[in-house]
Amino acid sequence: MTDKIIQCPVCKKSLTFEVDVSEFEPYERFPIPCIIKHNDHWISLYLDSDTSICDVEIPIVKQSKE
Repeated sequence: MTDKIIQCPVCKKSLTFEVDVSEFEPYERFPIPCIIKHNDHWISLYLDSDTSICDVEIPIVKQSKE
């Protein structure tokens, strides 16, 4: 496990999360998308094969009608 820290692009607060390198084993292509729930919003980020953060985005979250 490795800890990652980013500044939330929505609320600007510091956010810490864990990355388990063993979760990368089934993947052959990188970067890997990762979705994190932070308070009342979500953050989408991409991790490379060294678990470095490549990009951070704010997704639009919608509820299905079902």
